[in-house]
This record gives sequence, C-alpha cells and structure tokens, in this order.
Amino acid sequence: MMRIAYLPVNDAWVVLFGDAIISIGSACQTLFASRAILESTLEHLGLRVDGNRVVCVD
Repeated sequence: MMRIAYLPVNDAWVVLFGDAIISIGSACQTLFASRAILESTLEHLGLRVDGNRVVCVD
C-alpha cells in the first residue's frame, strides 16, 4: 500500500510504499516541500490521496 507521510525532521512530505520512501514522477522526486505540492504531483500521475493519507488510483 502506498501512503503519504510528513517527516518533521526534514520538514517535508514523502510517499511511502510499505515502510520505504519512494520516488515519484518524471523527476524521481522524493521530498516535497508541502502536502499541496505532493498531491498536485500525484494528481498529475492520475493518483489521489484519500482521508487516511492512502494513495489511490482515480
């Protein structure tokens, strides 16, 4: 299952697959400065985040 998480130490949002941080998008980006930027990137890929921070296919 893919989900998003906030890393307070890095002050960044990431996508997790299980417990591993994964890169997404054509730029293979790992850290996102805000949740809005992360969700926008996911939306561009045809994905969305549900209320439990789980990444779903549209």
